[in-house]
Amino acid sequence: MSTDLEQQLKAAFKEELGTCVTQMEAALTQAQECPPEKLPEIFTQIFHFSHLLKGAARAVGYTVIESITGRMETLFYRLQSGAVMEIDGLDELVRGCIAYLAHSVDDTPPPPEKGKQLIQGLDKFLNQQAPTEAVPDELRREIAQTFFVESEESLTALRRLFTENEAVASGAALPQEDIEDAFRKAHTLKGGARASSSITGWRTRPTHSKRSCRS
Repeated sequence: MSTDLEQQLKAAFKEELGTCVTQMEAALTQAQECPPEKLPEIFTQIFHFSHLLKGAARAVGYTVIESITGRMETLFYRLQSGAVMEIDGLDELVRGCIAYLAHSVDDTPPPPEKGKQLIQGLDKFLNQQAPTEAVPDELRREIAQTFFVESEESLTALRRLFTENEAVASGAALPQEDIEDAFRKAHTLKGGARASSSITGWRTRPTHSKRSCRS
């Protein structure tokens, strides 16, 4: 992978990370104020964001972030399904994880020992709980539907970029900012497809088939 491409991928991940962290923080705050019957819905939201970050972190080689969000994904799946009964100390642990994620790709990130401590804390908690069961069909459908909506928004933006852009119409090169915008949207689509496929069971196909290459 070229240095420029790697930097672009990591910049896109940092932007995605900031959005997901903000949403998870808001969901935790909401969880403290909502009635108990609303908690599974909120836990499912944090499950989604954790799952998305896990796949995106894997794509850019952030192994500690992948390990933390993968465990958070398992934890919040169990919470939303009612499999976790004892939650003493869990709020502090989760908030510690989110705080770590918020600064994990800063110029001065938290020390590696902090990430290891959080992983150990999550492992200790998860090992005390009942094992998770298969992802229900309803949740699979929800994840797939979420991806379809988000992908359609990105694809619409990409179509507009390439069909309504004056540079394209005149045969000139695309401005650099438009290229970077298209790159970020394509990267988001790739990460979303990978994250959704590992839960829903369906697989995406490469966009460059042998047939399309010959045409």
